[in-house]
Parts: sequence; C-alpha cells; structure tokens
Amino acid sequence: MLKLSEKFLLAALRKFDQVLGASDPSPPFEWVERLEMRVTERESKDAALLLAVRRKNEGEVRRLIGLGADPNAMCVNTHYNMKEPATAVHIAAMLGQERLVRVLLDHGGGIPDARDRNDQTPLMYLTGLPSVSAYCIAKILIAAGADVNARDEFGRTPLHLAAGACERHLCQVLLENSADPLLTDNVRQKPADVVDKSGAPTEWTPIQDMLKDAEDRWAAMPAPPAAPLFPVETTKTVNVGRPLRLIKRTEFAHG
Repeated sequence: MLKLSEKFLLAALRKFDQVLGASDPSPPFEWVERLEMRVTERESKDAALLLAVRRKNEGEVRRLIGLGADPNAMCVNTHYNMKEPATAVHIAAMLGQERLVRVLLDHGGGIPDARDRNDQTPLMYLTGLPSVSAYCIAKILIAAGADVNARDEFGRTPLHLAAGACERHLCQVLLENSADPLLTDNVRQKPADVVDKSGAPTEWTPIQDMLKDAEDRWAAMPAPPAAPLFPVETTKTVNVGRPLRLIKRTEFAHG
C-alpha cells in the first residue's frame, strides 16, 4: 500500500481549509495538483480522495475513483485525530458514512480487511458511532468479506473493541456473523472480560449476558473433525545393502 507523506497531506488540508473554508463539502482535485510540492500524480489523486471522504462528498469520491485514485492508499491522518495511518475505507467507516463505504468497496476496489499501522481493520473503527450506523456499516463490511475474527497488534478482535465500548448492537451483529467470543487478546482476556462497567448496570449487563451466552454456545459446539488421512507415495534413499538404492513406500498424511 502507498503511504502518503504526512507533510504533503497536512499541507493539502491547510490549503483546502484556507481557500475553501471548513464548511465547504467539495474540495476539488485541482487544488491538490496546484500545491507547490513534488508529489506524483497518483499521490495527488489519493490525497484528494481521502479529503473527499473526510468531507463526506460522494460525488467527488466517485469522480476521483474514476480518475484512478486508490481507496487502499494510506495517509498519516493527524488531521482526523487518529494515531495511525488508515485508508479511505477506514475513514469512511469511522465517520459513519454507509454510502461512501459501499462506494469504496463496490466501485473503488477498497479492501474490507485493510490494515492500519496497528493492524486494525475498518470493522474495528465502528465504536463510538450511533448504534444503527455502526450496525449497518458492519453488515456492509462483513458482506464484502471482512473477517469478524481479525486481530490487531494487541490481539483484540472487533468483538473485543465493541464489548469494551459497550456497543450492544455492534456486538450483536458480530456474534450473528460468527465472531468467536472465546478468543483472547494478548493479555488473555475474552470480549466478556473487557466490557466497560463504568456506566449504569442497565447499560452493560445485557452485553455481558449476551457474551456469556455466546461463550456457552461456542463451548458446547463439537470439535471439528480431524482432516482425513490420505495415502501418499514417497520415494526415499535407504541403506538396504550395497549399493544404496531408492525404494518406494506408502505413508499417510492429513489432506
């Protein structure tokens, strides 16, 4: 993945904010081209796409995708109050933009399991959104092939993060799509162990109960059958007198 220069992106953002104003929803691609910086045409398009996503401008996003902008390009997005580089799909998901997420995935070749610097996927960016928006975007990402059991650098899954933020509907959609409640993070905690209990019990108790019930169901599942053994013919050199000679024998291995 292409990683955009932090200096370039921040300069582009400042230029847009100065000339167009923070309320303008449509930063044109041409302004990126006019910046007096030595960047490639592709980098300019990718930066413009990230800005268009940030400003929630679907028309501009579609236009830039048509020009060849890469939705999987990464940026150092200090401007977005995020600590790690992320792709346009991450940003659209974080902003709760269902239509933009769909456009980037369906028309731009966006990767539903794209990773940021902390190995987080767009599914891990949905905490903090309104429940309905997070639920809908999660379904879009999962339908596109997102892994509900992906892990970040701390071993956390989307279910860990949803539980830690007390996101009931997000936990629900993840569990409905085979999120494993028994997976532990790097400090051996399951999603049920990280539920935020700082609020009223009426907020977190239903989530805790949901996760515990899911744990019981997963624990009761029969272990998957071992892969069947298949005969495999191998040829080896063995010492069965003089001179050494090759013999064939049949072994068994899992398919």
